[in-house]
Amino acid sequence: MCLWSRIMGLRMRSKLKMTTPRKKISSDSSLSRNQTELTNILKQYYSFQFKLNQAYQALDFQGKGFVDVNDFVEGRIIYKLPFSKNDLREFLVNETIFKKQQQLKIEVFTKNFFPNKLKEPVMNNQNGQDFSDSDKSDEEEINNDTSRKPMMAGTKSVQDFTINDSLSKMSSSKNRDINNKMKHIEDILKERLSNNWVSVRKAFLDLDEDFDGFVTAENFAKLIGGSSGSSKFDFNLLKMLIKMRNSKLSPDLNYTEFCRWFGAVIEPVEAFYFRHDSMKNPQYEKNIQKTVLQYAGGQKKIRELISNKNLKERFIDKLHNQFKSCQRAFTEMNRNKSGFIQQEEFFEIIKSWGFDASDQLLKELFDWLDYDKDSKISYEDLRSTAGQDVSPMEQLFFRQDVKPAKMVTCKYEKCWENNNFNSKSIYCPLHQKIMRNLCLDKFSGIAEKADEDKWNQLVKIIIDSDYQMKIKELANVLQNVLGIKINNKEKEFIWETFKVKQYLEDNPDDMNERLVSLQALINSRKQSRLKKINQLMNLEADDEQAAEDIKLKGLSQIDEAYIKQIATLKKANWGGIWRSIKKIDKDSNGFVTIDELEEIFKEWFPIELEGKTCYHYFKRFGSVQNRNLINYKKIKDSINEYLIQTEIKGASNLNKLENKDEMLSIYNQSKSESTKQQKHEQQELSDDEENLKIEGQSQKPLGDYSIMSGYGGSISGKHKGSISKINSRQIIAENRQTLPTKLQQQLTERRQSNHISPLPQMNMNSSIQKINDMQNLELNIGNETEDYPNILNNRSTTPVMSKAYKNNSQTLLTKNKSLNRLGPLSQISIATSAKSLKFNEDVKVKLAYEWKNVYRSLAQADSLRKGTVPIGTFNKIIHQHKVYLSREELRKIESLYGASNSNPLLQEIDYVKISQELGLHRQSLDFIKPKNLQYVEQLTKIRDTPSRGSVFSKLSRSQIGMSQQYPLTDRQGGNDSIINGGRIPQNKLSAAREFISAYDKQKTGMVSLANFQKVLRIFGVQSNQNQFKANEVGMIDYEKALETLSVL
Repeated sequence: MCLWSRIMGLRMRSKLKMTTPRKKISSDSSLSRNQTELTNILKQYYSFQFKLNQAYQALDFQGKGFVDVNDFVEGRIIYKLPFSKNDLREFLVNETIFKKQQQLKIEVFTKNFFPNKLKEPVMNNQNGQDFSDSDKSDEEEINNDTSRKPMMAGTKSVQDFTINDSLSKMSSSKNRDINNKMKHIEDILKERLSNNWVSVRKAFLDLDEDFDGFVTAENFAKLIGGSSGSSKFDFNLLKMLIKMRNSKLSPDLNYTEFCRWFGAVIEPVEAFYFRHDSMKNPQYEKNIQKTVLQYAGGQKKIRELISNKNLKERFIDKLHNQFKSCQRAFTEMNRNKSGFIQQEEFFEIIKSWGFDASDQLLKELFDWLDYDKDSKISYEDLRSTAGQDVSPMEQLFFRQDVKPAKMVTCKYEKCWENNNFNSKSIYCPLHQKIMRNLCLDKFSGIAEKADEDKWNQLVKIIIDSDYQMKIKELANVLQNVLGIKINNKEKEFIWETFKVKQYLEDNPDDMNERLVSLQALINSRKQSRLKKINQLMNLEADDEQAAEDIKLKGLSQIDEAYIKQIATLKKANWGGIWRSIKKIDKDSNGFVTIDELEEIFKEWFPIELEGKTCYHYFKRFGSVQNRNLINYKKIKDSINEYLIQTEIKGASNLNKLENKDEMLSIYNQSKSESTKQQKHEQQELSDDEENLKIEGQSQKPLGDYSIMSGYGGSISGKHKGSISKINSRQIIAENRQTLPTKLQQQLTERRQSNHISPLPQMNMNSSIQKINDMQNLELNIGNETEDYPNILNNRSTTPVMSKAYKNNSQTLLTKNKSLNRLGPLSQISIATSAKSLKFNEDVKVKLAYEWKNVYRSLAQADSLRKGTVPIGTFNKIIHQHKVYLSREELRKIESLYGASNSNPLLQEIDYVKISQELGLHRQSLDFIKPKNLQYVEQLTKIRDTPSRGSVFSKLSRSQIGMSQQYPLTDRQGGNDSIINGGRIPQNKLSAAREFISAYDKQKTGMVSLANFQKVLRIFGVQSNQNQFKANEVGMIDYEKALETLSVL
């Protein structure tokens, strides 16, 4: 039967009985049937139109937690029934369950209106329970309701049937006990949740241990378990309770069900009482308003009390929590954008913030914020007062127009360090430390020098004063006991060292009245002694450890004498050694470690230092602060001093060899030996260019004029047929004063030629260039008893230098005459030689790096090509290339290398002489054209050919046509070997014929055209192939060709 038809029928029957009094309804049988039918209509309406939760929320609109008669009357069901609200209220109060229980909870509501949620299968609604009184009491119905096992329809498990069966068989008393236990479990859960959490979300997340979105009975059991009075709860009852509280009758609660059950317990706020689908809740607002009015009086009194007491703190908290910074707070408060906040405006702002305070308190707060007392609050005022608590570092993040504070500098002499932020001293931290160190050193010295009795007397006075004295008292004690006076500056040092009160504001202005602590003063003597003992112990420990390490490595110690012996070795390249050490001295402070220094020495002297160590020798030059660092500059000075002394001693020995008779005896002995040697040194020249290479073996008889034979060049049997290498620099140095004048001139001519190129294995030019300056040579002469044959055999000299001596045509008489002429030169004082040697070496070091550019700039400035420039130009050019010489060095250069000039005001410097005599001259300075470089090596080989001798050694400088004293560059016109006009003079014709005949081994008078033109190019004669006629095989008659050239 349709619901609305039943309602219409009920309405018609009610009209028929309209005249019947309302109070007699229950006695009439028809009315009784109408009541039963009305009850069924209510059940069907709520069970069919809504779900359980929606039906209960529709009635419990205010969130009270229960449903009463008024909720039914005010519901939408009233519009479906033919009764007024009063009639329905009277019916519900008198004829239903509301007669005994005015408030229905969710359990009773579910039992009466949704019985299908509690029992399966669903019974006919007509036979279901109603609101009328039953035989059982209402309390028993509730107990029966709570004792039933809620379940979803059609999903009952075996355990659920068992529970229902067991409950059905139990008596009402047992059901009551179960209800009490479940109620007790629920109370414990609510109590635990309300005490442990303040947020529903946080409580749910903490209980949901596996993070699956559901809270199970096990999670609740962990929350309950172990508490007093709940340790023996029934787990099945807990699961039953959860199912009853779950709308889906599931043993797992999701977040929504959890909020519905425990939300009001954990968070009793509006969110759990307000319906989410409504925009307005008038009844809730009424309840809130009623509560507010109920407590309004007390709240007002409390508010006034709090506002009057903590107005300043609340104001600061407001700025800190809401605005975060003074900048934002001031922008909010400065509403009229004037840049200032007046008093009236400030009062309005404070009251708008809800600060209920009296005008007197607001006036006090305004006066506190008005920092500059101008009756208005600016941003600077707010930042200087409340800003120190709200945002003390705000000035670092916002642009401030702060007036620069006057800088207070350190009071130490010549110190400009800013000392504005130092409240402990008038000195900067650096000078505070310096003053403390000076003071401690002074008192340590006093303690060491003082007598034992006087020092004990001073210590006793200090102890009696409890280790504290005023500076004035301390000065008097020091003067009376030790006789030491201290000045004002020393008093400041004492206060900075021993002051009691650290901050200046805590000390009196008068320095004499300030307190100092003298505990450190008493301990100064002990500290100094302990410091020395510790230093000695550390040094001894280090030395013992080093000695033990050396012993374990199996190394032997060397002394200074062994180092000096190594220093005089021929292979000792001290320049390279010092450069290697300087490379690892990255800080350029003159210190390296012992290990680094010893490693470098072993690299340069691997044989001499094998199995040895220089540890103890290097320790002598160790640093005071760090014994592991060695001052290698002191080692360098020590070794250089020894080398200079050795050179001076060798020079003095050389002067003793000027005795003519002794030289003649040496000559007679060496001449006989050289005659034997000549027989083993005769060889022929090869016809190709490879045979013209410089060899270390003589290939032509030397004759009576060989320099080697003239100087005792005898060769032992094991060296027959060859000449050992000789150190050219030492040979020239040792024989400087015995070389003939003509030989010196010829050797000078050889080095002055622009086309002589040094071989890669030696520096021939630099060796020969030093022949005119004995001070620049590294002298290393043995004892005067050492004979020259041994010198020549033991020296390592290049083959070119040996041939340079051999190819000379001088007799011994000429040598002896030259010795007589050079006698005065040998009388130079030894001290002057050493001093000049050091000067030239210093100047050479400064000029060497940029000399190439300096030399070329000087050559360009020499427009007249004289090889000299004015001294002003010389100074200007060297400064342009970052070469800085002292005034003394410039005067010395002017005196040594100044060109002769009649006018002293136009003094000039011979830069070519400087380049050669200091050993700075290189072929790259002469601007040789690349196309001529291929002939330079050939010219060198031919000139040094032993079988033919040196061509230019036979030609004087005047014959060659050189008019200048020193070689000039090609740009200066100094290329004297080029003969213009393609014609050979007679003095060179014989020399050319000798060169060409070397190619004619068969003595046929014929040579190849290529070899002939090669010789002509050597002599600077330009020719072409058409100028000479060759036969079919490319050979020409060189005699006729030379005659043709001489006629041209």
